[in-house]
Amino acid sequence: MIRQGFYRLMITYYNGWAEFESIYGDIDLVVRYLKRALKYAEKLKGVASTEYDKQVAEANIRKNRLILSLFEDKISLSEFKAGMMELERYPLAFARGREDIGTAKEAIEGTIHRIEYTYDRYDVRYPVYDMHRCGDR
Repeated sequence: MIRQGFYRLMITYYNGWAEFESIYGDIDLVVRYLKRALKYAEKLKGVASTEYDKQVAEANIRKNRLILSLFEDKISLSEFKAGMMELERYPLAFARGREDIGTAKEAIEGTIHRIEYTYDRYDVRYPVYDMHRCGDR
């Protein structure tokens, strides 16, 4: 029980830092934080005993893998959006108080908007990207 709580806390912590750094364009940090959150989500999935923990783990695994695939240019932006909208199947994962305000759909749309903004603004094709905004050269 304590371990699951710790894993959920670490997932929230690293996802929060990834969101923060994505706005400022430090993609190396974003990728590192997403991979750490992914590691804890996989651990949570392995020890999850409640439906809440299972949904939190699965939603975060899928979300972080989609973001990393988009940044590594393995999937297109439209495939990313479609994959993210499938996360509505995990409503408990988005009912976490102040981290996600509104419905699951609104939280997912907010994440899509933030990642699309980062992807377009910094022309991300990880591991090669220009840390400046598009057209700033």
